[in-house]
Amino acid sequence: MEIFTPLNILFLVLALSVFVVSVFICVALYNATLIMRDVEKITEKAKDTVDQVNEYIAKPIMFIMEAIDKARDVMGFVEEHSSDKKTKKKK
Repeated sequence: MEIFTPLNILFLVLALSVFVVSVFICVALYNATLIMRDVEKITEKAKDTVDQVNEYIAKPIMFIMEAIDKARDVMGFVEEHSSDKKTKKKK
């Protein structure tokens, strides 16, 4: 019985190919895991940056806009009362 028949060689090549593909997939999964861990770190830093921007820029701007709206309300009230006084003096 001959050991190196074409069928045996085919099976040997197929086994080696499956082994190489399996090793390649394992290495690819390991690298994907490392990349995903880095992406998680990056998104965490981005979230912290957005929180800081919100804390130091957006909140003060919103406070100022609310103060301006309140000031407009007060100015409207003052204008109404001052125009009421002027119309009463003219009568």
